[in-house]
This record gives sequence, C-alpha cells and structure tokens, in this order.
Amino acid sequence: MSPPNNPPTESRHGIATFRLPVTTGVRSRWSFVLLLFLVLTIAARADFTYTTSGGNATITGYTGTPPADLTIPATLGGNTVTAIASDAFINNTVITSVTFAPPSSVTTIGEGAFFGCGSLASVMIPASVSVIGSGAFYYCVSLTGVTISAGVTSVGVCAFVDCTSLTSLTFPASVTDIGDGAFEGCTKLASISVDGSNPDYSSVGGVLFDKNQTTLVAYPAGNAVTSYTVPSSVTAIGNYAFYLCAKLGSVTLPAGVTSIGDFGFFACSGLTGIAIPASVTSIGNQTFANCGKLTSVTIPTSVTSIGFYAFAYCASLTAATFQGNAPTMGSSVFSNAASGFMVYYQRGAAGFSSPTWTDSSGDSYSATGTFTTPQAGSLQVTITPAGAVSAGAQWQVDGGAWQNSGATVAALGVAVSRFGIPESSHPSPGAPA
Repeated sequence: MSPPNNPPTESRHGIATFRLPVTTGVRSRWSFVLLLFLVLTIAARADFTYTTSGGNATITGYTGTPPADLTIPATLGGNTVTAIASDAFINNTVITSVTFAPPSSVTTIGEGAFFGCGSLASVMIPASVSVIGSGAFYYCVSLTGVTISAGVTSVGVCAFVDCTSLTSLTFPASVTDIGDGAFEGCTKLASISVDGSNPDYSSVGGVLFDKNQTTLVAYPAGNAVTSYTVPSSVTAIGNYAFYLCAKLGSVTLPAGVTSIGDFGFFACSGLTGIAIPASVTSIGNQTFANCGKLTSVTIPTSVTSIGFYAFAYCASLTAATFQGNAPTMGSSVFSNAASGFMVYYQRGAAGFSSPTWTDSSGDSYSATGTFTTPQAGSLQVTITPAGAVSAGAQWQVDGGAWQNSGATVAALGVAVSRFGIPESSHPSPGAPA
C-alpha cells in the first residue's frame, strides 16, 4: 500500500509528525516506521560529538548520557579519531572507566578533558597517545588506576591534581616531560616509578628525580614515613616537590642544594622544622606556606631572594632569623604568622632596621638586631698532666699547625670546630705526672 499523501504537519529536532488515515493496517505500519525513525534519531543524538579536519576527528563531547564504561572509538563517520578535545568530558559523573578501541590513533588527550569526572576509576592510555594535557584528569577523586603506555612523551601541568584515590604511578621510558604539580594533592600516592631506561627521569624509593638525581621532582604525599633525607646529589628542590606531604615531620636537605622551588613544601602540616643549608640562594613563592607546625626558621647568608607568601599562614611561626644581609623579598612572606612574630638579624647587616623592618616589598615586621659581628679571638692551651707534655703532646685547631703546651693561636673566628691532640703523643697508662 502506498503511503498517504498528507505532508508532515511539523518537524521538531528532525522528528516528523504525520496525519494518518484511520485504516488500522496503514496506521500500524506507519506507526512502526515512525517509531523506528524516532529511536534511530534519539540513538544518533546520544553519541559522541566531534569536529573533523582532513579525515581526522577530534572528540569534543558526548550528547546525552555516556556509558559508564566509555570506549573511545577508532573512527567516527569515516574519520580517524586522533584527539580528545579540551574539556570534552568535564565534570561528567557517570563515566567509571575509559578505554580506547584498537587500533587507536589518538595522540592527544586535551587540557581538562576528564576534569572533575568524579566516578572515573580506571584509564587505559594507549601507546598512540603522546600528550596528556594540563589538568587532563584533574580532580578525578575516584581514580585508582592509570596505565600509561610507552609512547606518551609529555604529561602536562597539574595533570593528576587532587586524584585523592590514586596510590601509584608508573612512567615508561618514552616520557620526557612532566609538568609542574602533576601530582599535587594526590594524598594517597605512595610511590612513583620510572622505567630504568628513561633518559630524563629516575625513581629512588618511590621518589621522582631527574635522571642524574640533581633535582627532586616529586615526593609522593601518600608515603607513610615521617622523616626523609634528600640524597646528597640533589642541588634543586623542584616546584611542588613536597606539596601537601602532611605525614613528614622532618626533611634533611643536603649541603649542595641551591634552590627550593615554588610550593616546594606547601602545606606540609606535620613539618616542625627545616634546616636551610648555607648553599641555598633562592626560596620560591609559597614554598613553606601553610606549614602549621613550623615554629622558627633560619635564613642563611647565602639566600638572596625569597618569593611571595613563602612562609605565609605558618600559624606557629614565632621567629625568622637572618644570618646575612636582607634578601629581596616578595610580598607577604611572613603574613599570618604566630602572634608576636619577630625578625632577628645580625647587628650591622645591610637592609634591616629596628624596631620595625620594612622589607623590599613594602611589608613591615617587628625586628631586632641581636647578633654582633663575629670578632677575631685567640686561644691558648695548657696541656696537663706534665707527663703528657714530656711525652710530646701537642694541640691544633681545625687541622692547623701543631702547637706546644702554652702556645697561643691568634686571629680565630668566633667558633672553633675541632681541637685535637695527636694519638701518638698520648701518655701511656701509668706515665709519671
């Protein structure tokens, strides 16, 4: 039977409504056709959205509700899927897993692509992907497993920020760039591993370093130990290196460290003290901010710059002691410290004043010059008993010339680090006095 000649009366979102004759058979047939058309239309609308260029497709989102187990297709509309756009699935709370249909040609996961996907628990990133964009998995609080295949070369800034269920990460040899703060706020992250053949990064005890272990890149915040000694090879503490490492009560820095990066120890709420080596020249922005148990800090002579808010909101910080001239200061370095906070400086050091010191940024603090410039002195030693002197006992300071009993060594600094008597000159037991 031929379809009726009646034209469609209206069209909404591509769905046509027809007037149908009363004839039961015709109505039934056309109702089935209409229903099928409606189902196909809805199915087509509840799918990936994408843009195309030169036969390649970039997924930009999903219409309707995506499946919980989301599979990124290899093709869409005859186009090869090569990228997931920025913010493509932002704040989607339905997706629980992401896999890629083979053969995957996706090379880029865009910035914030899965930002705020609160139910996302696992991701399998294929070897075709070379770039994981900045914030790609930011605030995926249920994410427990991420497989990063060989092929990924770049992990963007803040890529896995606040993935609070993530316990471990392993990077293949192909990764050559990991952005600042890639794991900040990952409070259960206990270890970071790197393929031994990676040319740019290495891992020791679950801690991420550059290849030569001269820069500490990231300490996993979920590590259960309460104290940590940074290897002696390290000369730089990277940006965000110990970010939110609340379990750490103490960290020992080696003598060769020259810089402590931005947010280096931010919100290390268990940190009670830190000895800044005399080799350090710069302390970054907000480096020790929100370290609530830090009570005092000594800034060595070597430090020439301190970034903004470096020690801000350290609620227990009562004193900062400067051993040299005033460094260049960012704004609000010691803001919201403990009540009665005081700056102490060496009397005669340049750039300070008392009773109020206004730093180079214009901030003012109570200050006092309590230290005097070290003066040269002398040391005289008399060796007893007399038998020791007769046996040839001598003394020396800091590896200097050996001196006889009663001799005086002049022009010494305020501190003597070592004073000794040669073993061969010690009197034997029972020697006459």
